[in-house]
Amino acid sequence: MLSRRAGKAVVLAVVTACAALSGCGGDSDVYAGLSEERARKEAKIFLEQEIREPTSPLHRHRVRMGRVRPGRNLSAERAWVASFSDLTTGGRFCVKLWRSGAKTLHAEFDRCTRAEKPPDRSDPEV
Repeated sequence: MLSRRAGKAVVLAVVTACAALSGCGGDSDVYAGLSEERARKEAKIFLEQEIREPTSPLHRHRVRMGRVRPGRNLSAERAWVASFSDLTTGGRFCVKLWRSGAKTLHAEFDRCTRAEKPPDRSDPEV
């Protein structure tokens, strides 16, 4: 049996591990290695970095986030698709996010071409 101090250390380790893995429970809707909430947060972070980057075509643009939904990246792999309106130019674009492995997060821009078509529900991965 664990001592009271050792028991608290184990509980703390489990809580810390859960936080590091983006939470325990509540992420039942994982797609492309991310929950919808995590994909939304990562899309915002990615876009904020692009807006601040002087060499980016989105530098200093004002944007508004739309929907975040399951879809595919340009290589037809599963990805979360976050759509944005560019209030500076009046255009629209998407950020596609997916995770490969435990830690590698990928993101790509698109003109929302594939995002218009929802994923095929007959696909066993969807």
